[in-house]
Amino acid sequence: MTLTISTPVPATQSVQLQTVLKMIEDWSNYEIAAFSAGVTEDYTHEYLPANAGLPTHGKEKFIERVEFIKTVMTMQVEVKDIIETPGVVILYRHQTGIQGKTKGGNVYDPEVLFFVYTAEQSDGTIKVTKSKEYVDTVRFAKFAEVVKQELTA
Repeated sequence: MTLTISTPVPATQSVQLQTVLKMIEDWSNYEIAAFSAGVTEDYTHEYLPANAGLPTHGKEKFIERVEFIKTVMTMQVEVKDIIETPGVVILYRHQTGIQGKTKGGNVYDPEVLFFVYTAEQSDGTIKVTKSKEYVDTVRFAKFAEVVKQELTA
């Protein structure tokens, strides 16, 4: 797995941006312990749009999902754009930027907007509190069906 940032980033990054990029890197590399340490205990991950019918996951369920994804695909994540405001970082990952290939060789390459919310903790650190992932629902549904077929074959 690789994380590439192709958009310019400030030479001196805010602690918030460093935290979010580290979280994305840990997630992309399936570094579960590091990912878990960078998010709050009440962390949630929501898939949007809501009409896609994908569930919102708490920290434990999201980590289970990432562990499952590790078994069926490898990924390359390219961040094409970053917008940062106090408390939230928005990442745009272009369809050529995320490429997952299942063990059966099927490619998943969606466009994703990823909203990552942060908060300062009582110890002064910044952690991720929630994320919202706007998925390409058409590509996601097609890819999910292929993965389902691979798993039942």
